[in-house]
Amino acid sequence: MIHVGFPLRLLDPGNAINVAPGTQLQGGRMITAVVRYKLPPQIDYAACREHFHKIAPSFREVTGLVSKHFIWSESGWAGGVYQWERIEDAKAFYTGPWLEGIIQRYGMKPQIDLYETFAVTDNARGKVELFKETVASK
Repeated sequence: MIHVGFPLRLLDPGNAINVAPGTQLQGGRMITAVVRYKLPPQIDYAACREHFHKIAPSFREVTGLVSKHFIWSESGWAGGVYQWERIEDAKAFYTGPWLEGIIQRYGMKPQIDLYETFAVTDNARGKVELFKETVASK
């Protein structure tokens, strides 16, 4: 179970004890969401790719969204892997117009799994981020 967290705040790097150079200790938490839905037969690889390319820029303005990976599988499933600053932003996003659009386009409610992220290794930026422990959920 995920509990309500705090916005991410970069701590003084001096607080990151026993970590490699380039590692930063973050306050608060980060949330990762894995969202999946089965594609209907009329949406093949090319159609899915084209749609994802079309809508990707619109995610630049989503409140609290750090990143989104648009994913597709030969098994016929597609979706996204999202990184969020706050669980409240994720939960707010996955309701209303977004959810209605997914159901309309794919004919099903998506499977949404939310995870607390403990650490991120970002080789492209040469960075490792560790997130402070938060109060354990009940």
